[in-house]
Amino acid sequence: MPPASDGRSRRAWSLAARITALVVSATAVVAIVAAVLTLQLLRSTIQEQTRAELVSQLALVSASDDPQLARQSAIAWADQTGAMWAVIDADGAVSGTATTVIDDELIARLRAAGDVSDVQLRPSEPVILEGELIAGEGLVLARTDYVLANASRELIQRVIPVLLLGLLGAVLAAAVLARRITRPLVQTAAAADRLAAGERSVGLPASEIPEVHSVADALTALDEALAASEGRQREFLLSISHELRTPLTAIRGYGEALVDGVVDADAAGAVIESEAARLSSFVDDLLELARLEADDFTIELSRVDLADVARAAHRAWLGHASGLGVELGLAAESPSAVVETDGRRARQLVDGLIENALRVTPEGGAVRIAVAGRVIRVADNGPGLAPDDLAHVFDRGVLRARYANARPVGTGLGLSIAARLAPRIGASIAVGAGSFAGGVNSADAASVAGRAGTEFLVTW
Repeated sequence: MPPASDGRSRRAWSLAARITALVVSATAVVAIVAAVLTLQLLRSTIQEQTRAELVSQLALVSASDDPQLARQSAIAWADQTGAMWAVIDADGAVSGTATTVIDDELIARLRAAGDVSDVQLRPSEPVILEGELIAGEGLVLARTDYVLANASRELIQRVIPVLLLGLLGAVLAAAVLARRITRPLVQTAAAADRLAAGERSVGLPASEIPEVHSVADALTALDEALAASEGRQREFLLSISHELRTPLTAIRGYGEALVDGVVDADAAGAVIESEAARLSSFVDDLLELARLEADDFTIELSRVDLADVARAAHRAWLGHASGLGVELGLAAESPSAVVETDGRRARQLVDGLIENALRVTPEGGAVRIAVAGRVIRVADNGPGLAPDDLAHVFDRGVLRARYANARPVGTGLGLSIAARLAPRIGASIAVGAGSFAGGVNSADAASVAGRAGTEFLVTW
């Protein structure tokens, strides 16, 4: 049974449908607003023109100040133009064709102000009226604004077809726009599915839309990064297979020789023990790296003196360095910085760097451990690294694959572990070219003196 979210995704509107709905809705709103504003403007214009006509006629008929003459002139004009008229006597009696639009409130306003102007909105059509007192008698001229009503109906009849055509055009334009936007997105999503399925070097569609183009560029970069990462993983697995096979072959060979009785038991036991220890160390490195990448690594923070860490590491590795014919020096400034970190893990980090330095430094060379403030420096004057190597120092197995036949190399895990361990204990690690001369404790000193070597800086 598919999860509920899949059903919701199928019922949800697609991007194309949303774009179409948005464009059509915006077009409809704009058209309706434009029609309403146009109707209001037309209504206002016609009302003003009608009112101006009525005011002008009232001024004309009342020019003589004779109520009788004004009444006769107003009636004659109304009959000719189809307007309405009303006369309000001094006692409040109303006569004429506009009596239906005259009420007590309007009569009171006329007597109080001497004139009146009003628009009465009726179900059929609006009525515009103007009134004036002439020698105590009220004269009102009114016009039923059939022009406004007809114009409104005509406007509506014209707007509706235009609105429908506009909506149809909006639907077509929105469909074209939505297809133009969503098509490269759909193709990009399909390419992402192919990437998720394990396919690499997937071609991504080009788009003129900057945002869609950015998504395609990001997926292209992801494709390249995945291909490079998987390539490194394959190389790493190959190197792991080789590292595991060598001690296992030795252990198996000596075990069979012991069974056959063709080797001395003590000699065979020593070789088996040595190869088993080597295999155990390699497996421990793999487990350590897996724990670091699985985020279940235990860190116990405390106040740690970095000079103490460096001195302890120097003492521990001094005997091994002497056996290799490598001078191991220590320079710890006092007082050193006390930092908040995991002391045991800090020592593990420094041990890994010293082990790597001793492995690459030839007999007669030198390794220096230095502490300056919040920085521990481990430098050697071994063969050093090319500029292209610096970017891959902490990548698993890259340098091992590159230099396996040219210089002593380890499993390729130590520096990778160091790079992942450093940020866990509040530090950062960097690598660069070394800057001191080699040691002088062997006949090979002349061949290694002056080499730049490599140095690692761990900073808290």
